[in-house]
Amino acid sequence: MGYLLRMMILRPLLLTLPLLMAACSNIDGVLEPAPAQAPSVPPPEDIVPEDPDAVESGVLGTTIATLGAAGTGGMWLETPLVSTRQAGSVRSAETGKSVAVTLIPIDGPKTAGSRLSLKAMQALGVPLSSLAEVEVSA
Repeated sequence: MGYLLRMMILRPLLLTLPLLMAACSNIDGVLEPAPAQAPSVPPPEDIVPEDPDAVESGVLGTTIATLGAAGTGGMWLETPLVSTRQAGSVRSAETGKSVAVTLIPIDGPKTAGSRLSLKAMQALGVPLSSLAEVEVSA
């Protein structure tokens, strides 16, 4: 009886021990410092438009935004709704929350989707994996 009890306890341990040892060999780089972060987008109040005459104002339209490059800090929206980099704001249709962002132009038709920064999506309270409908204003 003692032998069976010991085997019931030791067998799972003996079977998982090689897995644990294999996992230990994959920890290279865990204790190394994190790489430097990508440069962040300047806050909207520090944005100087590239062409002051091309700055849009008012409600620019509605767009569907997905999560942009998570490694790029700041509050920004890459969108085809603007033709020059400028300060603006976005309001979530889902939550009703609004945040100030830097509007960054991208190529594409005005009906194309946009990319929203991680920090802006969190501030709007929308799920990071969602297709967030936002109203864009400048």
